[in-house]
Amino acid sequence: MTGMKLFVIVFLFTISLAAELSKAEKDNLTKTAQWLALFDIKYSKAWTPPDSNKPVKLDCSGTVQYLYSKALSKTMPRDSYSQYNFFKDKGWMFEPPKTRDNKINTEELKKQLQFGDLLYWQNSYNVPADREPPVSHVMIYMGMDDTGIMRVAGSNTWGDGLITKAGGPDIYIFDPNQKIGCVREIEGDKKSKCLRDSAFIGFARFDADKQIIDVTPNEKDDLDPDNVIPKEDSPDPMKPDGTILHR
Repeated sequence: MTGMKLFVIVFLFTISLAAELSKAEKDNLTKTAQWLALFDIKYSKAWTPPDSNKPVKLDCSGTVQYLYSKALSKTMPRDSYSQYNFFKDKGWMFEPPKTRDNKINTEELKKQLQFGDLLYWQNSYNVPADREPPVSHVMIYMGMDDTGIMRVAGSNTWGDGLITKAGGPDIYIFDPNQKIGCVREIEGDKKSKCLRDSAFIGFARFDADKQIIDVTPNEKDDLDPDNVIPKEDSPDPMKPDGTILHR
């Protein structure tokens, strides 16, 4: 009887992780992330899409929300903390596998992740005290390249992407054990002492049977001290052939 119960639990867990994107969806998400990177938009900057007259703020959660809406026609809450709790309440949030020394088991994680999964971190900056857990960053898993390196799409405050060289929306290398920030003794002061390091805490996946999600948009932004107040749109970028991508 005990063995039967264990089998049922494992079977249900496997089914819950089986909602894989189609090849067309993967291609569309990749092309959309690459297209967005061509605009060379700085992190958290206001940007008006060519097919819209409404600016969007491309911090981490705003970029993820935009890519999912544009490429996959899926809607989710606005800020990373609300997203995390939304997926957790749905039963679509999963903890990463760990090694005995409490690090992320990268090889096992590679087996569990699927293209398009949403990745969440905590404590990459001083988040509001009422966040539990202190979720602070989100990206989209984009699979592995030919060398086995994992990739993510979204917006970073810093780092080299495939196209950009100073942060912003792009495709980046993903190392689940890499520190991407910390909670500091003095909020907003990058020279002050780190009290707690950032940590990758889990991944989320939309349920295959619930592709259309009715979510009331939440205009609340991530309160990232590195965020800037949007002032203007990015300049018109160029396509690879040198022609201008007009708004």
